[in-house]
Amino acid sequence: AVVKAPGTVTFVSMAAKKETNGSVSFFEVRANVDSIVTGLVPGVNASVEFILMEKKDVITVPYYMVEKNSFNGRDIYTILRPAGTPVKEAPKDAENGFKWGGKSKRPDAQNPADKQMLKKREAKMEAVKKLNLVRQRIKVGETDFRSYEVLDGLTPGDTVIKALLEKEE
Repeated sequence: AVVKAPGTVTFVSMAAKKETNGSVSFFEVRANVDSIVTGLVPGVNASVEFILMEKKDVITVPYYMVEKNSFNGRDIYTILRPAGTPVKEAPKDAENGFKWGGKSKRPDAQNPADKQMLKKREAKMEAVKKLNLVRQRIKVGETDFRSYEVLDGLTPGDTVIKALLEKEE
């Protein structure tokens, strides 16, 4: 059962503990709960989700649908939209250009790791072209790593698409 109960964290261990079989790590956390929760007694283990911030009336997109690249030390976020839909102008503080996979120089086609990255990039570009998609730059706000808040670049009801690549043999 999911129970929402406000409280205050009073202690967080600096070191992780492992289960006896060694498969799961966890951190000991102690909290004072502000209300009575059935079944919650001192010393009991619980799975807890901390809500650090709540926002209402925001546009969000799933985290996995946003592509993040870097340019001049700044992050640039884009999504894919169907061609022919109105594409918004890039957010005013956005810059043009990208770093190649976070690197400051172009990839080396002779390097096996770079070669694989280039192959994947080319396959994605082909999928985007084949599906008739366009790249839309967005400005993001907060994230919970499940979704991004979109501050600029989309309006409610806009269609966003994820180009999936076929599994390589």
